[in-house]
Amino acid sequence: MAQAEEAVMKVKATTSFAGQVCMAEGEVRDVPEDIAAPLLDCGYLEAVEPEQKKRPAKKKSAKDKTED
Repeated sequence: MAQAEEAVMKVKATTSFAGQVCMAEGEVRDVPEDIAAPLLDCGYLEAVEPEQKKRPAKKKSAKDKTED
């Protein structure tokens, strides 16, 4: 039987701490939401926005190159 995936969130540690999860100040990682919630509440963690994948710049076509 397949288990449901655990919800995780990307967080950054504002201070070093140890417990169910150990992190150093400034460390960024994915942490299960149920563990992150109390650490976010007390200020040990801050949420990090997921990185947007950058789309590669469009290459100029031969026609565009001649117009420059």
